[in-house]
Amino acid sequence: MVTRISKENISFFEHLIPDDLIEDLLIRKDTVGLGCLRRDFDGNFDGFGTLILVREYDENENVDNFNIKWLYVDSNRRDDGIACELITEVFWEFGNTEVPTMTVDIPAMERYDELGLFFNDWHFKFLPTYTVDFEMPLTDLKKNEYFSGITKDTAVKGVVPLSSVEEKALKYFLRELRKKYIKRGLYVDIMLTEYSKDYFDPEISSAIVKNGIVDGAMLVHTRPSGRYEIIVFDTLLDNQKMNLLKLMNKTYQAALKANKKNATVYHKCYNERGMDFIDGLFGTHETPYVLRGMIENSSVALSSEDWEEIKEEYWKDNPDLYEDVKAIVTGNY
Repeated sequence: MVTRISKENISFFEHLIPDDLIEDLLIRKDTVGLGCLRRDFDGNFDGFGTLILVREYDENENVDNFNIKWLYVDSNRRDDGIACELITEVFWEFGNTEVPTMTVDIPAMERYDELGLFFNDWHFKFLPTYTVDFEMPLTDLKKNEYFSGITKDTAVKGVVPLSSVEEKALKYFLRELRKKYIKRGLYVDIMLTEYSKDYFDPEISSAIVKNGIVDGAMLVHTRPSGRYEIIVFDTLLDNQKMNLLKLMNKTYQAALKANKKNATVYHKCYNERGMDFIDGLFGTHETPYVLRGMIENSSVALSSEDWEEIKEEYWKDNPDLYEDVKAIVTGNY
C-alpha cells in the first residue's frame, strides 16, 4: 500500500531516502513524501519504495507545479510495480487539482536512461532546460580572483556573523525580503518567513546591519550531508553588488575558520539577478556558471491539459491501476 511519510513512520523508509531529503520532509511544508509499504518475507512491514514531491508555489501562494525530486525503489524489490503504485498516487492527486504542470528532474547521466523511459511511458515529455543550481567545492573558491586573498584573519568591513544579529531583526529582514519578491513577481520560498534563526549556521551565515536593521544577508544551513546550502543571499536594495560580495567573502572566511575544506557551497538561484551575479563571479561570456549553457539535468513534464486528454484512455488501458488508485484514495484495500 502507498502511505504518506510522516515522523511516525519514516523509520520504514529512511534507508531509501538521502539524508538531505529526510530533513526536508521533516521541516518543509512544501515537501511531501509517499512510501510503498509491504510485508517482507518474514511478514513484517517494510518500505519498498519512496517518492518525494515538492509543491512549488506562485507569488499568490497557489501551487503551480508538482516537482518530483526523488523516485526510488529498493534494488531487491524492483519489477514488481512499486514505482507505478507511487506515481499513480501522484497522478490521482494531480488529476483532481488545478495545478497546471507536473515535472521531474532527471540527472543527465547514462544510468538514468531507464528512469526517463519510465516517465515517458507515463506520458511525460522531455523539455529543454537549464540548471539554476550553483554548487562549488570550497577549495575551488580559493582559485577565484575574488577570494584568493581571503584568509582566516582578513577584515571584512560592515559584515557580521549571524550569531551577533537579534532574532527580531532577522525576522524583520525576511518579512521585508518577502514583500520585495512578491512586489516584483519573483519566486518566494514558502518557508521564507518561517525560518528561525537557529536553522542557520550562526558563524557561517553573515549579515550587513545598519542601526540595528539587517540590510542584507547570506543565510546558510548546514545539511546532514555536510553541504553548505545558501537559503538566502540578497539585499533589500538592488544594485548592491559590493555588499553581496562582502557577504560571500565573510561566509567563505568562516568556512575556512571551520576547516571545512572538503565541503561544498550550494545555492539555488530563483531570479535573474542572482543568476547574473553568480555568472559574473565565476563564469565567463563563453561558459557562464549558471542559467545559460550549463545543462546538468533534463526535465520531463506533463501539463494538466495533456492529462485531461489522455486520462480517460489511460484508465481504459489500465483498469487494474484505476482500481488500485481508487482503493488507495478511498482506503478500501
